[in-house]
Amino acid sequence: YQILYCNDHFEKLDVVGTARMTIQQPTVDSCNPQHPDCKSDFRSLTELSYCREFAGNKSATQGVQQRECLFADKHTMNPTGLARESMLVPTRIDTSIQSKGCMPAPDNHYSCDNEWNIKTHSGVVYVADIERSTLMIAHSYGRREIQGDSPPLQGTLQECSSTLGSKKDPRVELPLSQKRSCSQGYFSREIECLNDKCPFLPADPETKDAFLQFERRSASLRSASRRHGVTVGDR
Repeated sequence: YQILYCNDHFEKLDVVGTARMTIQQPTVDSCNPQHPDCKSDFRSLTELSYCREFAGNKSATQGVQQRECLFADKHTMNPTGLARESMLVPTRIDTSIQSKGCMPAPDNHYSCDNEWNIKTHSGVVYVADIERSTLMIAHSYGRREIQGDSPPLQGTLQECSSTLGSKKDPRVELPLSQKRSCSQGYFSREIECLNDKCPFLPADPETKDAFLQFERRSASLRSASRRHGVTVGDR
C-alpha cells in the first residue's frame, strides 16, 4: 500500500522558481513591440462604444458612460517593468490636483481640517482597446539537478467547461457584483503558438489558427496562462 499506492518510497522535494508577468497592446500580426518595425493594432476610437468618439450603433451605448479615451502601449500600462510577480492593469484613470492643506500653528490653535485640499478634478480617462491586450506569464522552475523555464514547454489553460467549443468565456460580460464561479468544472486546453517560432513546436509545424489568435479577433481580453519565450518564441 505505502509503495504501490502512496509512493511513500519516493523522496518528496518542493519545486521552486520565479514568475514574470507583463502585458502588451494589440499589435499587427502579433508582432513583438520591442522590434522597431512592429506596429500597434489599436482599433479606432470611433469603434469603441465606451469612448466619446464612438460613431457606431447608438443602441450599443445604452447604459454605457462614455469618456475620453487614450491609447496605451506596454510601457504606459505597466511602467514598473517586469521585475514583479503581480501587476495592476489600468482600464480607467482618474486624475485630481491637490494642494497642501493647513499647517499646525498658533493662529489655527495647532489644528488642521485637511492635510491636502482638492483643487480641481482633471477628469476620467478610459484606456482604449484594453480588452484586446495580451497578458503574458513566464516562469522558471527547479528542484535539485532538474531546472528549466517555460519557453521550451507548451502550457495549458484551465477553462470552465461551459466555454467548451466557444472562443469566449461568457462570464467576461458579467457585472463585477455577479458570481463568476464555474459549477461545470474545468478542462485543460493547450496554448498554441502565435507563430511558428516557439521552441516546443516540431520542425515543420502544421499551419493552423492558434488559440490566442482566435481570441485576438474577439473583443475579449486575451488572457493566457503562459506566453512562451520572451515574447512567444524568438519572433
